Order: sequence, then structure tokens, then C-alpha cells
Amino acid sequence: MRKLFLFILLAFSLSSCTYYQTGPATYSSTPVSNYDRAWSAAINAFNEQNIIISEQDKISGVIKGSKNGNRATGSVIRLADGRVKVQFNTENNDQLNQAISHSYNHWMGR
Repeated sequence: MRKLFLFILLAFSLSSCTYYQTGPATYSSTPVSNYDRAWSAAINAFNEQNIIISEQDKISGVIKGSKNGNRATGSVIRLADGRVKVQFNTENNDQLNQAISHSYNHWMGR
């Protein structure tokens, strides 16, 4: 009789235990627009090439700077179809222009 009582007591005590499983992890973040991503990559490309930025206007998409007397300009332009056009120009220094483009592609994951 005592064993039966202990068995019933054990059965009731185990059935009253609640196990809460945690839900799957969800992460919420605002997606970064193509323009913001391109703008950040262009700024990072200038910084990576040690170009001293003298002007940056995100709204108009213009970045201006210089390195060792060579002026560099970057343009980030929103197109009507949602794409983004990025262009770099340097005065008489194709090597610097290529270096900026290479850095930009690196920051864009290309």
C-alpha cells in the first residue's frame, strides 16, 4: 500500500512539472538601402586609400578629397529604377582612380 501511495505521489508530482522551451531566435533590423550601402563603401574606399575627405554630402551623393595634391571625386547617384551608379574621378592619376575603385569593390563584397 505504501509503495502504491509513493508511486501515485511521484506520478502526480512529475505531471505537474512544466517545461518551457524557448522560441527560435529572431533578429529584427532595418534593411540597408542600396544607396546607403554604396555610400558607405565609397567613404570607406576613400579612407582606405588615405584620401583626406574635404567634402561629403550624402544627399547630393558627392565626396571630394585629395591625396598628395591629387584631387579625387566620388559620385553616388540614385537611378530611377532603384539602382545606384557610383563613379570615381581623379585628376591625372589613373593609378589612384583604380585603387579607389578596387577598394570600393572590396567594400561592396565583389
